[in-house]
Amino acid sequence: SGTVRLGCNDEPDLAGIAAVIRAFRARHPQVRVHTRIALSSVVNSWLRAGELDLAIIQVIADEVEETDVVLRVDQLAWYADADLVLPEDGRVPLITFGPKCFYRPIAEKRLRDAGLDYTISIECESSAGVIAAVDAGLGVTVLNTRHPAAPPEIRRWQDVVLPADLPEVCLVARRSSRSRDAAGRGLRSELGSGVRDDTITVAGSG
Repeated sequence: SGTVRLGCNDEPDLAGIAAVIRAFRARHPQVRVHTRIALSSVVNSWLRAGELDLAIIQVIADEVEETDVVLRVDQLAWYADADLVLPEDGRVPLITFGPKCFYRPIAEKRLRDAGLDYTISIECESSAGVIAAVDAGLGVTVLNTRHPAAPPEIRRWQDVVLPADLPEVCLVARRSSRSRDAAGRGLRSELGSGVRDDTITVAGSG
């Protein structure tokens, strides 16, 4: 019984998450699941502040914690519209999920290390907004290689001179260290069973 406070970003297929929650509530009708959606960094801050019992977030692979349940592992890559041409000044127009996106410092550091100048052309906290901006040819972004929402016109920039050493990322279910609620443990277990691998897909919002 009670309430499980769940946080999630819009990286996974939310319909898949909803299906797991619906099945969980059917088995445990006395449990209420309250879900909040934001960027991974924001959701993680809520978790650390004790505002959540459980979070589904994306983290860099080497930042996975011992108690995390890893739902999926993926690789980051550069994406852009197939017809995008870099400006004459050579500055890479970067589309990001905003200042709280953990992809952004990764992308910026890789560009700086490669001696490439850049400018932030678009900031948007939703995957749909970033995809729309990339599809419109407004710049380059970092997404997961299994991103499900990108239209065919958006492709990986495998033939563009951008640094290729982007890291692996993991989608994890992480419980609050302050939570001792059995319902939260139960939901995390069911997410771990029902949301792994191809049951849901990971989108690209950091």
